Amino acid sequence: MKKDTVNTTHSTPACNDHVASLRLSLSNLTLQLLSTEKLFASATKTTKIKTKKVDIDWSLVNKLSAKMMILVEMKAEMEMTLHICLYNTPLTSLVHVRIPLDVLQVIFSFLRLKKRRVLCNIRWCCKLFSDQLPLPSGLWTTFPHPNYQKYPTLEKLMNRLNELHSLTLLVLPASAVELPTYLFLRNGVYKIKVYKNEKNKECNYLDVNLPLTIIGESRDNCIIMGGLNLHGQKTEDIFIECVTICNSKYCGILGWNGMNCKMTNVKINSCEGNGVVVRNTKRNSMINCEICNSGFSGLYVHGAKMTISGPKTKIHSNGTKDRKYDYGLDAFTWSSVIHVIFPLSKESISTNNNEDRNYKANGIIVTTKCTDGKN
Repeated sequence: MKKDTVNTTHSTPACNDHVASLRLSLSNLTLQLLSTEKLFASATKTTKIKTKKVDIDWSLVNKLSAKMMILVEMKAEMEMTLHICLYNTPLTSLVHVRIPLDVLQVIFSFLRLKKRRVLCNIRWCCKLFSDQLPLPSGLWTTFPHPNYQKYPTLEKLMNRLNELHSLTLLVLPASAVELPTYLFLRNGVYKIKVYKNEKNKECNYLDVNLPLTIIGESRDNCIIMGGLNLHGQKTEDIFIECVTICNSKYCGILGWNGMNCKMTNVKINSCEGNGVVVRNTKRNSMINCEICNSGFSGLYVHGAKMTISGPKTKIHSNGTKDRKYDYGLDAFTWSSVIHVIFPLSKESISTNNNEDRNYKANGIIVTTKCTDGKN
C-alpha cells in the first residue's frame, strides 16, 4: 500500500547569491548567539556554589542578557527574510520532494516544540507545517515585552495582567477583556524589587492573581531573582516551566490558599525561607524539579497534596539556617500528602539536607506507581 505523502520544496543551486549570503550571515549570527549564551551561563554559574558566597558581576550579566535579546531578535528577523526570499524564488528553480508523513512525525518528536521561537520558526517553513502545527490556543504575551517603555520590568507587566484580571471579576464580563493564557520569558535575569509587606518584613515577590502558563526559554538561563506569590482560586491552576527561581527573601513559590501549582523542569535555589510552600490545594505537582539551598524546608506541604515525579527530581542542601524543625520534605499537618511516583522514593529524591533531616511526615509521604495515589 502506498504511504500518505506530502509535497514540500527546497531550493536548488539555482538560488541567487542573496539567499546564499543570508544563509551564511544566519550561520554566523547563530554562532555568536551560542557563544554569548555560554558566556552568560558561565557568568551566572557561581550561584550554584553552596558553601562559599561569590559576588556575581551583575553589570556583565545584564550586558550579556541584553546582547542575547538583540541577537535573538536579529536572528528571528534574518530567518524571516530568508524565508521570504526562498518563497519569492521562481517556481522553475524549485525541486519537489515527497516526504512520508511518518518520517515527519519522527522528526518532530525530536524538536522542542514547547518553545515558542522553535515552533514559530518551523511554522514559517511552509504552509503544511503552518497548518499542521497550530499555535497554542488562547492569547500569549512575552517578556521582555514589545512595548518595553510601558512594561520595562516583569513586575509592571504582571501587575497589568493582574489589573485586567480583576476587571473581569469585578466590573466587566469575561468576554469583554481578553487575557493571555501564556507568558513566554526569554533568557535573562529578571530581578524582582524588594519591598516591605504588611508585617514590615522584606519581600521580593512577583504576585500572580490569574491562571497562567509561564514558560522560560531555558531553565539555566531564564532566571527570576525573587519569589512567586500565587493568589487566585483553589479551582484554578498555574503552570510553570523551564525557569530558575532564586534569591527570594522568603519562599521561592508561595501557594498559600491560592491556585494549584504545577511545575515542570523548575529550579528553586537559595531562598531565605522555604523553597516551595503549598497550603489547602490538592492538584499541585512537580516534574523534574530541583529545590536546593533553602534557608528553611525545601518543600513545605500544609493541608495540601503535592505529587512528585521525574528522574531529574532533586531536593537537597536545604535547611541552611540550621533550624531543628526544617526538612527536605515536610508534610506538616495530618492532612498533608506528598505523593512520590515510583520508581522515585522519598529516600532517593531528598538527600543531604541539613543534619540529614531529609523528610518528616506528620501527614503522609507515600510512593505509588500511579498519579492518583492508588497502588
